[in-house]
Amino acid sequence: MTEIIFSAGRNKEHAHGLNVVRLPFPEFARHVLTSAATLTAKDGPFVCGPLRDGRRNAEAVLPVAFAALDLDRVRDEIDMGRIVEASEAWQGFGYTTASHKPEAGIYKMRLFFALDREVSRDEYRRLCRGIAARLQALADAPVEIDDACSKPEQPLYTARAGAMTWQFDGELMPVDAVLSEVHDGEPVRQQQPTGSAADWLTQLLAGDDVHGNAARVVGRMVASGMDDATIRATMTVLSERVGEMRGTARAQALLGSELTRLIQGARRKGYGTAQEPQFDGEVDLLRADQVKVEPIAWQWDGYLAGGKLHIAAGAPGGGKTTIALALAAVKTTGGRWPDGTRASVGNVLLWSGEDDPGDTLVPRLMAMGADLSRIAFVDGASEIVNGIKRRVAFDPARHLDALASSIADAPPALLIVDPIVSAVAGDSHKNAEVRRGLQPLVDMARLHGIAVLGITHFSKGTQGRDPTERVTGSLAFGALARIVFVASKTREGGRVFMKSKANITTDEGGFEYDVEQVEVPGLPGVFASRIVWGAMVQGNAREVLADAEAEPTQGEAPEPTATHEATEALREVLTPGETVGRDVITTMKAAGFTEKVVRLAREQLGVTIRRDGFGKDMKSLWALPDAHSCPDSPFMPSFSNSETGARMEGEGTNGADCTSAEVF
Repeated sequence: MTEIIFSAGRNKEHAHGLNVVRLPFPEFARHVLTSAATLTAKDGPFVCGPLRDGRRNAEAVLPVAFAALDLDRVRDEIDMGRIVEASEAWQGFGYTTASHKPEAGIYKMRLFFALDREVSRDEYRRLCRGIAARLQALADAPVEIDDACSKPEQPLYTARAGAMTWQFDGELMPVDAVLSEVHDGEPVRQQQPTGSAADWLTQLLAGDDVHGNAARVVGRMVASGMDDATIRATMTVLSERVGEMRGTARAQALLGSELTRLIQGARRKGYGTAQEPQFDGEVDLLRADQVKVEPIAWQWDGYLAGGKLHIAAGAPGGGKTTIALALAAVKTTGGRWPDGTRASVGNVLLWSGEDDPGDTLVPRLMAMGADLSRIAFVDGASEIVNGIKRRVAFDPARHLDALASSIADAPPALLIVDPIVSAVAGDSHKNAEVRRGLQPLVDMARLHGIAVLGITHFSKGTQGRDPTERVTGSLAFGALARIVFVASKTREGGRVFMKSKANITTDEGGFEYDVEQVEVPGLPGVFASRIVWGAMVQGNAREVLADAEAEPTQGEAPEPTATHEATEALREVLTPGETVGRDVITTMKAAGFTEKVVRLAREQLGVTIRRDGFGKDMKSLWALPDAHSCPDSPFMPSFSNSETGARMEGEGTNGADCTSAEVF
């Protein structure tokens, strides 16, 4: 996190003896935006660059890690909005100054940007002019700065009452790149065929060939001498406008891994000036009744969708990776999902930055009956350094473009990324950087219809919060995923795999499971973990996790009286015979018992559970144990995950009819 050293003063009368303050950039922004939010006068609290001995003169200026621009001649609200939009390419903040009087046609604003290195006083003014030039190119609006304020020692009043404020969560301002664009104190005029974002937008919207248009625009940007960072920032702004006019799908085609390929291709081929399009003044509209409606391509109905990003999270040691491998085994063999429905056969691609394929992943897959010929591991990548090709470890944050090209001809049905946080090159706790890092993965999933399953952990100290909010890193991980799963232990010592959040299906329900160690078939002495699926679980993940993590009352069992009463009530409900589980829960709830107490009562009675039907028609049937039930074995499987595997004889408690169960 960038740390800012600055000087702060109370007002102009206290221009000497200033306090030198050191704060992280977000705290610096908060100070500037809120320290004088109740004042309206022009005079008052101000900040400036760090000054030696608190003296405000040129000789006392210390290196500074931020740049501040005063824009005193903004034409109107439209230009102001464009400038703010362009500023989002970098990390910073801004506000309207005390002289801002829109009712009188006077528009004034101040912008601060965090730098990727400190600059001297001599570099500061050149840097401010270079930043202004970049803003002008991105915003397609005049950006004139007050040179008198382009000095580190210049007092800059903090935001006053009623000021409009903005915060930008982009990249650090690249000092050396910006300075290279400014010669003799004046920005270099880039040789652009049109030099206007409006012209680029016009070409992007011409016809229906979004990809071809983007290639031509990027080619012109490359030919004009723009660096990759500026091209990305410009295309980000343009894509938002394309999204407003043509829809999100077309806008997304301008970003992510596809944009990287366009830039690389343009530099490799030496694109020159593209032919200028002739805009005919027409705008295309698409009526809702003309949109092609397509069903979600479910691989496992309600749980795994082709073309979508999924995330499985939980505490360390919960079996998240083993669950992912269990799903991979089902997919490669055309076995049965935990709800008993049949899977279509497909290939699986797996990248793991934590477990070794030889001693961990492949043995687990073998233990669960996977078809190894349908599973591939991302084993590395190649890079050219100083003209020499060399093998390197695969890095999802750097090599996704190459991976997308490698699988284009034969994409897998399922891609497992463990851990998903590795796909983010920047700060995984920053929303913008997470979205930027995951977008190529989301694009690849959508383009090829791949179900992507990312594995991650819970953040420490987040007990009691919504499970989706507990996913480590930025909330963007949970926001981008269409379905978020959690794997957790229950209060009774079992384990559950449940949906925590879903945008494309219901967000409740899941399955009990257990993790067991078995000897790998055909490999004596080699042991590996496998998943044994159990009964379907009703309810939501938050209730289950809150129950599991609740501290029991010291010296006594949880809710002993309620459990005893529930046990007798449950016995009475099941005495007539086998009953649908959902009806049992409804009856018990109507009697005043919580699902937690019902589960405890079920465990105490040793209720057997049998499944009937498949998929959406499947139901759990509860019954009291008979005299011939086998010893208690938690979470006995009810369906196989593959067509091969050991069979369990007899009946089991807390699971299903074990005579028809196949252990995965």
